[in-house]
Amino acid sequence: MYAGEDTYAYRPPTYEGSPAFGMAESGVRLTADIRSITSTTPYGNIEYPFNLPELVAAAGATYVARWTVLDLGRLRRSMVEALGHKGFAFVEIVSPCPVYYGRRNRLGEAIDELRYYRERTTVQNFAALDELDLALNEEILVGKFVDEERATYLDLLEEHLIPKAQEALRR
Repeated sequence: MYAGEDTYAYRPPTYEGSPAFGMAESGVRLTADIRSITSTTPYGNIEYPFNLPELVAAAGATYVARWTVLDLGRLRRSMVEALGHKGFAFVEIVSPCPVYYGRRNRLGEAIDELRYYRERTTVQNFAALDELDLALNEEILVGKFVDEERATYLDLLEEHLIPKAQEALRR
């Protein structure tokens, strides 16, 4: 699980690895908007942020979704779908950080950040992946963006490699 200042990304437990993006005390994240102010970028972030849905889809994810913490019903259904999905599943959860990020970027208190999410969030299932950037003071697109079936590595291993290895052993 990756905990960023404004997003959480969940990967089912079959995909292990250390958090790639996190940093404590609300420092800059790879998802932070180019104009955002963090503890490590007091004059504003100068790096373009990652578009996580586009990134994980390019890495082979066959289930990709994003929801805010205000979309609890949809988020819950999406987590259940992701856990039951065969293959690489990814759910991004956009969550407020009022103590550091919200205060530094003048988003107000926690309730103000939640209002900010409510006012700017639009559900758009299967939106074009290249349109899913998160940017300060811009629309937040949420929904299920990718949901496809594809043979997994294990499927391909069982279909192609194991029969050939078994045939070689018989010789």
